[in-house]
Amino acid sequence: MVDMSPFEAWLGEVMRDYSIPGAAVAAINGEGETLYQGFFGRRNDAGEAINEDTIFGMASLTKSFTCISIMQLYEKGVIDIYASLSDYLPAVSDKRIKVAHLMNHNAGFYPMARMVIKDVAGDMGISDFQNTELAFDNELAEEGQKRVIERLNSQSIRLSAPGEVMSYCNDGYGLLSEIVRLYGGEASYAEYVKKHILEPLGMDRSGCEFIKPVNDPNCTDLYYKKDGELCSCRDFYDKAFVLHGGGAMRSTVRDMKKYLNVLMNCGASASGERILSPDGVAKMKKGRMVYNECLRYGYGLAEIAMADGDFAYGHSGGLTGISNYMMWCPRENIGVLVFLNLEGQPAITIAKKVFTSLTGREFAELSPCQWDEEALSVAEGQYLSGENVGFTLKRKDNAIEIFSRSGKLLDSEMLESGALRIKDRHHSSTAMLAWSPDGKFLGLRYGGRVLPKIN
Repeated sequence: MVDMSPFEAWLGEVMRDYSIPGAAVAAINGEGETLYQGFFGRRNDAGEAINEDTIFGMASLTKSFTCISIMQLYEKGVIDIYASLSDYLPAVSDKRIKVAHLMNHNAGFYPMARMVIKDVAGDMGISDFQNTELAFDNELAEEGQKRVIERLNSQSIRLSAPGEVMSYCNDGYGLLSEIVRLYGGEASYAEYVKKHILEPLGMDRSGCEFIKPVNDPNCTDLYYKKDGELCSCRDFYDKAFVLHGGGAMRSTVRDMKKYLNVLMNCGASASGERILSPDGVAKMKKGRMVYNECLRYGYGLAEIAMADGDFAYGHSGGLTGISNYMMWCPRENIGVLVFLNLEGQPAITIAKKVFTSLTGREFAELSPCQWDEEALSVAEGQYLSGENVGFTLKRKDNAIEIFSRSGKLLDSEMLESGALRIKDRHHSSTAMLAWSPDGKFLGLRYGGRVLPKIN
């Protein structure tokens, strides 16, 4: 057995330094056996402990559920992922966009402000969010679909032609869940996922409901920081996208170990229950487009480069009260889950630390590098996305400095491939200059999004 006490001591420092209330960490093998599991901190303001059945929000881990659903329909011949999106959602005006482009986040759109449930439902006269379950509301889904398509159709400046450049797009995954709802043979996206993924795998404490988990006594509070102070709520509608395919799943460590085991076993559970073919899983995890430093995106999963040239696969998630990461490495036959109940935290760093602690293997990183004159010249400027994520890059002699939106100089270093590593005590993130295939400068890639240059 590997001694995980150094990892746990390090995690304790991370939780104290970042004021993370609670964490759940697990590692399994392909046979479904738990190799390591630990629960730390608290799930709520009453100080109650986290355990294997505590419900967490999955946020963007939902995207892999959506892609499995789409791939199931593809393998049944119900839809064609290489066909035009407009074949299934006729209001989409750009006939070049294929279903697979949405799965790969490369339909060609710059990131836009999140279209949230509360705004759309409020416009429809729905206001009692404390007691109204909207996971199964088809009128809301229809209105959400209409609004999402209208604003995609109206984006006057496009990032690129479909298929050329990856930029993370929740709108696209919302439309994928509409394809599942309309062509999956069930009454809603939530019911399709329940019948075709959750129930076959025995994931009985998982689902896309918003009210049910809040009323569950073993559900974590959702923590966030406001003006530097730690706050909490029990509102899964908060910041939730109007269409559910990008982030509506709720689950537990026990259930997600079953789900991760299926991905590790190429679509089948340890007990033999198959929900997707090996070829379907292979298509999902195949990295096609640059996502971020040493990451390429597939269909609802990212391909993660290892230092020795091997690969792991996974996905992150983040919303109000949610920071999580799921990953596995086929060669090591090890998968890792990390769930935190505070938004904006380094779950990916924690997951990698667990994996390295168990295997001794490291992940690839870009190397420090002096940029050429073209990169230095084009990089200077202010970058801001429709999601209000932004930075300012300034040239200082032969270096580039990066500043937050508030004007704070961030600790960073220049890397190869036109990248900047932004360093924190326990974690680093990467911003990269983004270019089109024909050499046109597009903006600054951060968190998988391409942020346009505004001046």
